[in-house]
Amino acid sequence: MAQPLTFPQDHARAAGATPSPDTPIEELRNGTISSIARRVPWTVLASGFMAFALVNILVLVFQPYLMRLASYDFQYSSVRVADYYFSPRPDIIFLGSSRALEGFAPQVVEREIARQTGVKVRALNLGITGASVELNYLVLKNVIQDSKKPKVIVYGFSEFEFDPEFAPLQETNLPYYSLFLRPDDFAQYAGPSLDDKVGFFVTTLCPVCRDATLIRSALSIVFNPDDPSHKFFAPGPSHHDPLPGGLSLALSPGTGPAWLIKQNYREYAAPLKRYHTSSRRVEMLNNLLALGRKRGIHMVLVNMPVTAALRNLWSSPAAIQRYDLLVRSIVARNHATLLDLYRASPRVFPPGDFQDLHHLNLIGARVLDRMVARQDLAPIFRHPAGKAR
Repeated sequence: MAQPLTFPQDHARAAGATPSPDTPIEELRNGTISSIARRVPWTVLASGFMAFALVNILVLVFQPYLMRLASYDFQYSSVRVADYYFSPRPDIIFLGSSRALEGFAPQVVEREIARQTGVKVRALNLGITGASVELNYLVLKNVIQDSKKPKVIVYGFSEFEFDPEFAPLQETNLPYYSLFLRPDDFAQYAGPSLDDKVGFFVTTLCPVCRDATLIRSALSIVFNPDDPSHKFFAPGPSHHDPLPGGLSLALSPGTGPAWLIKQNYREYAAPLKRYHTSSRRVEMLNNLLALGRKRGIHMVLVNMPVTAALRNLWSSPAAIQRYDLLVRSIVARNHATLLDLYRASPRVFPPGDFQDLHHLNLIGARVLDRMVARQDLAPIFRHPAGKAR
């Protein structure tokens, strides 16, 4: 039952006192108003906090849908991880950079495993353009859920992932990189400066702040006809949904244009000549393989194939061998499976199997897919209790 509004003279009577008949009515009213005013700021603050919390909860709930919408830009950035949320539970997940994105075709792997074992499996390619082990560790830790984890993760590893000075490795500049950060990643991902640390907390504790770019991109694609990606989303002749299986089946079978090859030389020549590894990067690969094993996932690492022309950019064969031995030692330490194709003979992957110096084309991707399926994946699904070689 609502309580009646009381005035100061009522309180006086309750206390056994009688307000003076000479007390001005304005003074009595002012006392009531000031009492209410003292309560208003706290009410406003509480309402504001609740509204802010509600907005952030809504952003978290709708984040997979926003990521799906943003993926219509066809940049194959971090938002394509939305495929995981909207797909059935996969048996195999492919992780890695653009080499994995363009090198692994889930459909080809599924068919080959079925041919080899009679077992029907689901595979999903979550390769991200420009990503390295730093970002892929976050995908494994914070995106792939125990209730929907795969039996196998195939990680397509690239040599540049060990070298923090390599241009494609600047992941903090990748679009939507912060989507995968969580508060317990502070020690490894917060950064050295005070601004970095403050920014980390704002990013992880305020989803609406973190996802501002994602929200703008998604809404622009949906509602802005001048957005170049709007035509792919909107109904019509240009409508085209993002490919959930990666890029390999959309590739051409030939070699790319000359300008692309020249760009590869510019990007790789100097870094490979002075190639060096970072202890942090090495440890991150170890952490990724260890986390997968701890979660009961069979980890397969494919040291991705490249052309002989790219390997010739290294300072010496000995430098390549040191890199190769380092990869092998990390894989062995974590009892993972290794398919080392970095120094594969041109007879296995001839120059015609590549679209540039380090990305496979349609033909090369099919060779790789069948090789991985036969050698490393089929034994796992043929003998569930056993391990691949």
